[in-house]
Amino acid sequence: MGRLTPTLLAVLSLALSIARPAEAAHSALEPSFVRSHALPLWGGTSLRKVGLLTALGLIGLGAIVAKYEMEGPVEAEVLHVVDGDTLTVRAKIWIGQELTTNVRLSGVNAPELSGTCDAERALAEQARRFLTERVEGRAVTLRNIALDKFGGRVVAVVEDGAGDLATALLAARLAVPYDGGRRGSWCE
Repeated sequence: MGRLTPTLLAVLSLALSIARPAEAAHSALEPSFVRSHALPLWGGTSLRKVGLLTALGLIGLGAIVAKYEMEGPVEAEVLHVVDGDTLTVRAKIWIGQELTTNVRLSGVNAPELSGTCDAERALAEQARRFLTERVEGRAVTLRNIALDKFGGRVVAVVEDGAGDLATALLAARLAVPYDGGRRGSWCE
């Protein structure tokens, strides 16, 4: 199923504990909390059934989240360099099956073409030109692929025959390391 986060595990554990019948379910000594929550709630559905349904839903959610992470490698062709840290690629996902998507380079942040100052915009154009000359129209390999935090594209380690593109951008001082948090300004 993939990895489950500690939070998801805690919620799943709670839901399963509600779904499990108590040891003394039929005992006259059963705590009133357990007895009261075994009563039908919505149209004959008990809290235990709700807990079981919640647990099953969370297991399904975990499977869905795990599906959106791939180790790779996935072969792709770069169709277009969007900016200094994003490419449009055609990925070969299965025999005779291809998918066109935007891929953000993992671990780096490049300046924005619509930046707030001339220096940022000039550096952004250099970063885009650097990637265009290196990979546009060429084959790359995607690894450690996941949905990005906004869900409209994927984030991945992207390599060509000369190595990791993010590492090359960092070495050329056209990007800075990025861990997914708040991005700093290029105009200071």
